[in-house]
Amino acid sequence: GIYQQEMAAKEGLVAASSLCQIPFIWQLIGGTGKIGIITGHSDLLNSEILSENGCDDIPIVIQGMEKEKHFRHIVIEGNLDLDPGKMEEDTIHAVACLLEGYKDIKAIVLECSNLASYSHSISQTFNLPVFDIVSAIYFMEYGLNPPVYDL
Repeated sequence: GIYQQEMAAKEGLVAASSLCQIPFIWQLIGGTGKIGIITGHSDLLNSEILSENGCDDIPIVIQGMEKEKHFRHIVIEGNLDLDPGKMEEDTIHAVACLLEGYKDIKAIVLECSNLASYSHSISQTFNLPVFDIVSAIYFMEYGLNPPVYDL
């Protein structure tokens, strides 16, 4: 996400990170409440990256996955014995921790592309809209190849 503006200026249409959706999401939720971000490591997501993605004046709260046991084992430490069930539990737990501290979160953005597989579970569990890198790709794909409507 740190290169969003540079890449988009050079290439024309780029989603370097799911974070680039945040200004749009902010409009979708009526410019009220907060947007919660689940990231791989909270120490690595800083104001420069958020600014690069147009998030300067948007109330955002961040929850890192670095303390979630299975996530740390697989993603941070690089082990290969992924258990999708444990990863889903870790992800749901991280979102629950975020929501525990902030009751006015109106949408969740999964900054870590490793977590996109769990967007549906998060949405169903917490009854919130969830956005990830895949939703950014679908949005771009629609802009590049809109459907033909039979009129």
